[in-house]
Amino acid sequence: MTELPEVVEAHRERVRLHRRFGRSGEELFADAFQVAADWWRSMPMVLRWVHRAWACELEDRSSRAMPLVIYPEAAQLAQLMAAFEQSNVRDAQARGRWLGKAEALMEVWELDVPAGRAPLLDWLHRHRTGAGPATQPAVGRRGRLPLAPGHSRLASPTGPLEQRSCLS
Repeated sequence: MTELPEVVEAHRERVRLHRRFGRSGEELFADAFQVAADWWRSMPMVLRWVHRAWACELEDRSSRAMPLVIYPEAAQLAQLMAAFEQSNVRDAQARGRWLGKAEALMEVWELDVPAGRAPLLDWLHRHRTGAGPATQPAVGRRGRLPLAPGHSRLASPTGPLEQRSCLS
């Protein structure tokens, strides 16, 4: 896929996340993908996404184009989510800092920040409580990344990305 090296690199990032954190890495990617899908539904004419669709000779509003065009943003957002989960600090200041970083990424991606804030806030709400010692759901090859209790309660351990996310 020489036309879209950013998609290839995003897939490598997803694989690294999975290798590092196992199931938790996949679930965080699923969360990030759901957020990016929500952005795509509300802001489909973002130039970077239109250009990616066209590079593959897909219609920019085609549902077939959506997974491909949002993949790089989902991979970057998943990394940011993983950093939040690793810190296990959930106070208002930590959540505010995380939201600021996510919104800064949205600005770089030329997304409408106010229009795209809701799914980020939903994710933060579901992950507002850190994982306690009793919740150690994922063992990756290199480490553990326990997710917030609300995540494992809502997410399916297998199946399509939509089912692996704590977001609807």
